[in-house]
Amino acid sequence: MTAKAKEHATETSSQAWQKSFLYSVWIANFLSWFILGNARNQFPKLARELGSSPQTVGLIVGCLGFSLFLGFFLLRKSDRWHFRRRYLFGAQTVAAGGLLMIYFSSSPFFFALALILIGLSASVTYYSSLFYAIQLSTQKGKGTGFHESILSIGALMGPLLGGLGAHFWGLRIPYLICLSFLLAAVASEAAILRRRNTPN
Repeated sequence: MTAKAKEHATETSSQAWQKSFLYSVWIANFLSWFILGNARNQFPKLARELGSSPQTVGLIVGCLGFSLFLGFFLLRKSDRWHFRRRYLFGAQTVAAGGLLMIYFSSSPFFFALALILIGLSASVTYYSSLFYAIQLSTQKGKGTGFHESILSIGALMGPLLGGLGAHFWGLRIPYLICLSFLLAAVASEAAILRRRNTPN
């Protein structure tokens, strides 16, 4: 194989594993907004049921918005997370921790911490999804359109399924539903990334 052919093969391989990151992050971003939908719509009902005042619930939910802002601010300062599995899976591990905290805890402090973790996780998947969609799509508008469509479906399905779970089985069930979907998503992402042999 000539040097030019080797260079072309390397470039093609690099593009392939970058695309695999895009597909994996789209899955992750879908789940992030699935979880966010429940955090924004179902969590206040749980907190009120446990005796938190409306002011306390507002402050706790505000932690979610603050952590999203903080995550976006930090991500724009660095490129170390670009195309790195450990940041993607690390963010989703953080989200899983937040979901378990909501499921097992009844403390406003731990609820606030849980929503901070969920917000930070979502900031990673959202920022990554948008970044990769713009960078890797030949048609930027089409790439960002997919990004927005995927998160919108997650934002719709999350509260819908979580609401059904809460109605029939209890106000903590939405977080088990989110966790089960999250585990399935991580398994799918790992399969995609393993097939492409992507860097850590």
